[in-house]
Amino acid sequence: FRRRSKAEADAKEEEARRLHEQALAERTNHHHQSMVLLKAKLQKLRQGLPPAKLQLRAMREALEKPAIQGMQKELQTHLSRMETKILTNLTSFMRIQGAKK
Repeated sequence: FRRRSKAEADAKEEEARRLHEQALAERTNHHHQSMVLLKAKLQKLRQGLPPAKLQLRAMREALEKPAIQGMQKELQTHLSRMETKILTNLTSFMRIQGAKK
């Protein structure tokens, strides 16, 4: 009876070990496949990066030119208004000074 139960226990332990190693091998294989896929995706991304950078630079430059021109026009308008205000104030000041004399 003891021999039979020891033999059964050994067989069960052997089966458990075999199942564990099989599961481990499957998990390792799955992990390896995932890594291969990730490396392939990363390679694709790396290949696409330089053209995307060039495209972004071109887009940024295309957007910056009109924006800069618009800002220059705004500044010019603002400067003109300030000049007008200064001249108006100066004229008023000169009138007041002339009236005081």
